[in-house]
Amino acid sequence: MRPHCKRHSDPDVLMNYTMREGAELLGGTLPVLVPQLLQERLKALAGPKDGLLHVILSLPKGLQASKELWLKIVARAMKGLGIDSETTPWFSVRHSDKDCDHVHTGIALRDFAGRRLEARTSEAACTAVHRDLCTHLCLPEPPYDDGRLTLSPQVPARRIRSEPRNRLKDELTEAFVKHQPENMEALNAVMETFKAKAVVNGHGVSSWQWSDGTSTLWGGRLGKAWQP
Repeated sequence: MRPHCKRHSDPDVLMNYTMREGAELLGGTLPVLVPQLLQERLKALAGPKDGLLHVILSLPKGLQASKELWLKIVARAMKGLGIDSETTPWFSVRHSDKDCDHVHTGIALRDFAGRRLEARTSEAACTAVHRDLCTHLCLPEPPYDDGRLTLSPQVPARRIRSEPRNRLKDELTEAFVKHQPENMEALNAVMETFKAKAVVNGHGVSSWQWSDGTSTLWGGRLGKAWQP
C-alpha cells in the first residue's frame, strides 16, 4: 500500500500507460466520457510546465477493494502527499494485469483555481502515507528500517522479488551475523558468490556494486539500510 510516485511532463505518456487496454475507470474529479476527452482535459488543466503526478497503490496479494473503497484510499493517500482531492484534477483506474489489486492515479499538479501544487513525494512522506493507510485499513505494517545499527537490517519484500536480489540479501545477512567483517575487504572474503567494488553511480555518488559473475546489483537496491 506504499504510494509509488512518478512525475510526468507529458500527459500523453501518462494516459497511454494508465488507460491501456483492460483499465477500469474508478473515478476522480474529472468527468470522463472517452479517454481522449480526459486526456485533453488533463493536458489543459495541468499546463505545459506544471506537470503531472502518477501515483500507484497496491493492496496485498489476495485482497481486493470495491470501487468506493479505492476512491477513499486514493483521497486519503493524496491528502498525505499534500494534495487536496476535492480541489485538484485527478482520475484513478484499476489494472487487473498483476497478481494484486492495484490502481493508478493521474494528478494535475495545479488545482482548479490554477495554483501550482507541490506534492510531498519524499521517501519519508511516502512511508508516512503507507503507515497511515495500513492503520486505517487494518493491514499489517511492513517492517521499515528505523535507522538503528543492526546486523540484519530489514529488506522490504518488494525489493527482493528477483532471485539475485534475494540471494544477495541472504549472503549479506549471513556474512554480518556470522562474521561481523570490519571492512569491505573482509566482507568480500566471507561472501559466498557476490563480491563488491566501489563504483560511481548515475547520481555521481560512490556506491557499492555487487556481482556474482552473472548478475550485477547496486547494494542500495535492497533498501535504505543498504545505501549507498
